[in-house]
Amino acid sequence: MRIRNDQEEHFDLPLVPMIDMMLVLLIFFMVATTLKVTQPQLPVELPESAASLDVKVDPQTLVIGIDRAGVKYVDGNPTTTEDMARRLRNEAGKDRSQAIRLDIDRETRYEQIVEVLELCQFEGLKNVGFHTRKAN
Repeated sequence: MRIRNDQEEHFDLPLVPMIDMMLVLLIFFMVATTLKVTQPQLPVELPESAASLDVKVDPQTLVIGIDRAGVKYVDGNPTTTEDMARRLRNEAGKDRSQAIRLDIDRETRYEQIVEVLELCQFEGLKNVGFHTRKAN
């Protein structure tokens, strides 16, 4: 049995500052994760490619999508061909090297893909890439 000596120092673990720091860190990470810009999911099933790469997407990239029904999307919002042409004209007026990513469903008709590529070419936008998924 241990005998307590009145001269021994009593050690207290300071819990209040630790709890304060944990709350500050929790709030910081909650705010930091809500500021992340996420791109809306398009209703497309991407084609497979053995050459598919996991590339970090630049938030400045203009994403154009076409689903299997032929509905066109610009940055996740449904649009018409005329509105898309207007948007591409505005982007080309700002910067002709604007990156454009095409998210096109594997069942989309070829004519619809060519229409979007021709709009990009007509406006002088040449930095166009296709988004694919890795082959199994």
